[in-house]
Amino acid sequence: MSGLEGVYLGLDLGGTFLKAAVYEPSADTRTVLGAYPIGDGLELFEVTGQIVQSLAEQNKTTIGIGLGLPGVLDNRHNLRFSPHRSELVGVDIKAGIAGVSGVWPLVDNDANCSAALEAYEDPNSSILVVNFGTGVGAGLAINGSIYKGSNTSFGEIGHTGRHGGEICACKRVGCFEVELYTLLDPASSPDGPDFEAASELVSEVLFDYIRVLDPESLVLGGGLVYSTNGFFQMVSRLLESANSAYRSGFKLRISKATGLEYSGAVGAALLSSGVVGYVCDTIDH
Repeated sequence: MSGLEGVYLGLDLGGTFLKAAVYEPSADTRTVLGAYPIGDGLELFEVTGQIVQSLAEQNKTTIGIGLGLPGVLDNRHNLRFSPHRSELVGVDIKAGIAGVSGVWPLVDNDANCSAALEAYEDPNSSILVVNFGTGVGAGLAINGSIYKGSNTSFGEIGHTGRHGGEICACKRVGCFEVELYTLLDPASSPDGPDFEAASELVSEVLFDYIRVLDPESLVLGGGLVYSTNGFFQMVSRLLESANSAYRSGFKLRISKATGLEYSGAVGAALLSSGVVGYVCDTIDH
């Protein structure tokens, strides 16, 4: 293997694209590879094999793979529920990745992967990461490690609350995620998406989580946050106002995700390399 450079590949599967990045430990560098269209979720395996082959052609051997998935995983990190990638529920995803790459992957929730990048950048803080992509999920970084919960399912913010009468894909009524995206659905109102009402809903929900978890930083990510509709600014302003009224001198840093839309992919690479770990490591490699 002389002359080859070992890299860790990070993958983040969303509702439309598979985003990829690599971490090269020898130089401590992170490089975005791009976003690859994914129709059916089973295309994940073929595209992963193509990415690994492309890296090999650049004399970079893949020595680890991290994969972020949207949904709830079991304690062996198999996907057990995913309203946005239901075709992958029950599929042996780790074996599929290993079959096309020769590498047994680390698989985690996509929000945990995003939190891993924040943990790497700021290893001495507590950081709540909330992603607003196809769905809504959260991750928590504590002093450079990711908190997973005893059942590896921390952070399902999108499937909490009773915010309306719509039935969610998880079979509950009124989930936060459903109400939020109903407000943002262009077809739901003659006036189009109601970003003001959506921002108010998000700030109310996050305010409760901030009071319970009391993190030093709140990081917001996902396509809704990176768009130019002012959503991030509205939510930040409402949260800052609510926190100030709640307690004088309340301090909370609010920012966008460090790697923007590639935070999950970069974080997955960092998790697979082991430079970012878990508060309670229940990962089955």
